[in-house]
Amino acid sequence: MNINREHWATLDANNFQVSLLTDPYNRRILAYAATRCVSAQELSEKLDIPIAVCYRRIKEMEAVGLIKVVERYLNRKGKRVNIYKSMVKRAKIEFRDGCWMADLEMMGGSQYQWDGDSLFNPGENKNQQ
Repeated sequence: MNINREHWATLDANNFQVSLLTDPYNRRILAYAATRCVSAQELSEKLDIPIAVCYRRIKEMEAVGLIKVVERYLNRKGKRVNIYKSMVKRAKIEFRDGCWMADLEMMGGSQYQWDGDSLFNPGENKNQQ
């Protein structure tokens, strides 16, 4: 799974990308969904997060590829249920020289760095992305 760089780039470069990883709700959702496939309802109940907040945070993280839908089904009432899984294997966030920086390793092995301005794969030339 790769991060959606186009969507990531449209976010507020100073705060929003890092907040996706540092927000307390997002951290809990990503950690819980890293070890199991889970619905928004289960996340809400197990983590004591309001369901509307859960859906909003999942949508934000899904848009950039931090979490993804791994299964969809209709429940007994005919309502569509999405099952989610965290795609983040490892994340390191630090504040250096006045900037927030992040190193991400995704479940599929892709690695990304965010230097406070742009997201790039360290194995590629940053200027070619």
